[in-house]
Amino acid sequence: MSPTGNGPRSRRGMLGTIACALIGAAALCGCESGRTSRAASLYDRGDYPAALREAETAHAGANGVRRDRAALIAGMSAHRLKRYSEAERWLRQAAGSTDAEVAGRASATLGLVNVERDNFSAAALDFSAAGRRLKGNEAARAHYFAGEASMLQGRPDAARRSYTEARSLTTDPVLRTRIESRLAAPRAYTLQIGAFADRANAQKAMSSVGAKARSAGLPAPTLSVNSQIGTRPLYVVQLGRFNTREEAMTAKASLGGDGNPVPATR
Repeated sequence: MSPTGNGPRSRRGMLGTIACALIGAAALCGCESGRTSRAASLYDRGDYPAALREAETAHAGANGVRRDRAALIAGMSAHRLKRYSEAERWLRQAAGSTDAEVAGRASATLGLVNVERDNFSAAALDFSAAGRRLKGNEAARAHYFAGEASMLQGRPDAARRSYTEARSLTTDPVLRTRIESRLAAPRAYTLQIGAFADRANAQKAMSSVGAKARSAGLPAPTLSVNSQIGTRPLYVVQLGRFNTREEAMTAKASLGGDGNPVPATR
C-alpha cells in the first residue's frame, strides 16, 4: 500500500486502502481447512453475505483462536455489508484474541467502522490498538492511519504523536516520505469545522457556521467532497486560510469556538 496525496480527499481514500493492507481474510487461515477457511475464501471473493453465514457457523463450532478467526471474518463481512452494530459485536470479540494478528486486524476493521460512522476519535483509538498488536510496516501503517483519523477529527497534536510512532516503525520508503510530509511544519492553517459521511449534516454545519462567519467578517466555509472509504464519501467542512495557528485560533474565537486549527493542505 502506497499512501499518496495530502488533503482530506486523499486522506479518506488512504483510510479505505487499509482494508486491503491490514484486513485481507485468506492469509489469516494459512493451511487451516474447514468452515473458517471457506468463509475467508468467500470474503476474498466479495461474497460477503455467504462469508458472514459461513463464519457464524464456524464460530459456533470452534474454540480458542479458531473461534476468534471466525469472529474476525464475520465482523469483516458485516462491515462490508454496512451492518455496523453487528460488525462491532464480532470485531470486539476478535480484538481480544490472544493471537496478535487476529486482534490487530480486528482493531483495524473497527477503525474503518468508526470512520464510516463519523466517529474519528474512536477510529484513532482502534487504529492505534491495531498498531500495538501488529508488526513492522503493518503496525506503522496502522499508526499512520490513527494519525489520519485524528486529523479528520481536527486534533493535529494527537495526529503528530501517531505519525511519529509510525515513523519509528516503518521500513517502507514511500510510507516514510508520506509521514515526513505530515510531520513537516505547516505553511498555513485552516479551521476544520467537521467531517461527515452524510452530506446533509455537512450542509447543516456549513449553514450554521456560515452565518457566524458573515457576522465576524470571515470567509464562507467550504465543502470538500472526498474520495471514498468502502462505498461512502466523506464531506469535510473547513473555513479560511491563516498564516499562523494563532490567527486560526482568533478566528475560532470569533465563531464562538467552532472548528479546530489544522494544517492547510492547499
